[in-house]
Amino acid sequence: MTGCCPTCGQALPVDRIEAEAEAIREWCRDSGVPILLGGCIRQSDAATYLGRSSKTLSNWNGDVIPVRKVRGRAYLSIQDIAWFVVNED
Repeated sequence: MTGCCPTCGQALPVDRIEAEAEAIREWCRDSGVPILLGGCIRQSDAATYLGRSSKTLSNWNGDVIPVRKVRGRAYLSIQDIAWFVVNED
């Protein structure tokens, strides 16, 4: 979401991580992916968004993107996924 300064009309800087997080939320809405646990999505859905296999994310073991486990299921925060996408080399 870009905004403009109400005084001069110049474009305001955009936080790249928040912009990516909003893109992930939009993808979730369009794809029917539920956003759970206060802004988390299932590991399998995160893998689909990132274009990786779910097994790859499992192999990362929470070292690359922090994982929250609930009843044996892995969830990743949308903010953490956005940070990864923005900072991926």
